[in-house]
Amino acid sequence: MLPRRSWIFSVLLLIALAQVTGAQVVILNNGNGNGNGNNAHKRQKQGNYSVNIAGQFTGSGSAVVADTISMTVNVVLANGSSGTLVISGLAIDDNGYFKGTGTVLGVTMTVSGRVDLPAGYDDEQSAAQNLTGRISAVFKASNGKCGRIMGVQNDSVTGVGGNGKNK
Repeated sequence: MLPRRSWIFSVLLLIALAQVTGAQVVILNNGNGNGNGNNAHKRQKQGNYSVNIAGQFTGSGSAVVADTISMTVNVVLANGSSGTLVISGLAIDDNGYFKGTGTVLGVTMTVSGRVDLPAGYDDEQSAAQNLTGRISAVFKASNGKCGRIMGVQNDSVTGVGGNGKNK
């Protein structure tokens, strides 16, 4: 996989070469989910996710994504203290971002993150991976302890039609 700058440079170089040679340039995916056969318009973020926590807390649990995100994760601190991280009904904006508050081990925390889908045209991904949503977020408890949340959709969900706002 090329670094972002190298990839952009390569695309610009190909476009310039096409202009010089008179070749036609075809954009395969404009980011609106209507690329050539990549099913981007059929992908959905809604569904059930398996999530893992890393950082000063560790643990695993589940999340549910609709127009909001909710999750319950069993967590453990390095000192052996255990409990639950809970996020309930945080709104997800049109770009997939969410932020708000929840609790971890009974302590208030702030959380911010994103629910998104892969680009849908990466040659290194399988067909199932092209449809699978993912969650990434960070949180910080009011006592200063923090962690990262990573999640993957349990079953990729396809929908009918597309509006470019798959949540």
